Amino acid sequence: MSRYLDIFKKICYNTKVYKMKGQMYVEQDITSLNHEIIMKLRECGHFLHYRMGGKAGKIRILIALSEHKELLQRDLQSLLNVQSGSLSEMIIKMETDGFIEKVKSQQDGRNFVLRLTEKGHNLSEDCKRDYEKRINKLMSCFSENQLEELYNMLDEMVVHWRDVGKDWEYSSDRLTK
Repeated sequence: MSRYLDIFKKICYNTKVYKMKGQMYVEQDITSLNHEIIMKLRECGHFLHYRMGGKAGKIRILIALSEHKELLQRDLQSLLNVQSGSLSEMIIKMETDGFIEKVKSQQDGRNFVLRLTEKGHNLSEDCKRDYEKRINKLMSCFSENQLEELYNMLDEMVVHWRDVGKDWEYSSDRLTK
């Protein structure tokens, strides 16, 4: 797979690879470096999504409910930024499995709030500990100064991306035209 990735990079990113005296050299322009950085960020995003809990999931619901004690379903949906149908499906499964319960709201008897059962609370605590261990292990390759520098660069990048991307619209339809 690495061979194909190298070929893809050469074609797309103005990367020149040449051999001199038996040594391989790569010459890149700034555009190529920008593409390389984006590819690394995508790889990080993919790893975090698939190895650290995904976009939405039962673990995020457990942790959100453990932090807020009880929430209306619409508040949980807003907090987690998930579709109503997806959340409803997960809640039904988690209720059936005994991790959460729906009870009438004390403030408004027309609504139901979600809260953890003891079984759900225990699982959320285990998940939090596991998450902390994973985070610490992932970031252990950096010194404290490097972490601060990385944080500052990422913070600046996020602010900039939000600003420049606020008017952008992504559509997969463009691929079919």
